[in-house]
Amino acid sequence: MALSFAPSFYLVPLPAFLAHAGNGLFSASGNLALQACIPEPVRGRVMGAVAVAFSLGTFNGMWTGAAITLVGHVCWEMAIGPLIMLRIVLLILATQRRIRTLSEV
Repeated sequence: MALSFAPSFYLVPLPAFLAHAGNGLFSASGNLALQACIPEPVRGRVMGAVAVAFSLGTFNGMWTGAAITLVGHVCWEMAIGPLIMLRIVLLILATQRRIRTLSEV
């Protein structure tokens, strides 16, 4: 969100670095958790599907430009994605007790 409404480019590198670091930590820990919890016979298939889904994220740039023209303001368009994700995370945390009480077995 800080990146979306930064008034100057000089304020962007620090939030961009923090966002990238957080994304890297999430991705690495998610892959580690998957590999640790998935049974050996299907681990390769599951990790292959995760790799394909992760790679498809590259296509986001193809539709982002068209979406920005619909909204008309780059700042709001950049803010929509994080707002949607924040809403999904809060909804899951509020409604899924099993997710809230996750712990290492």
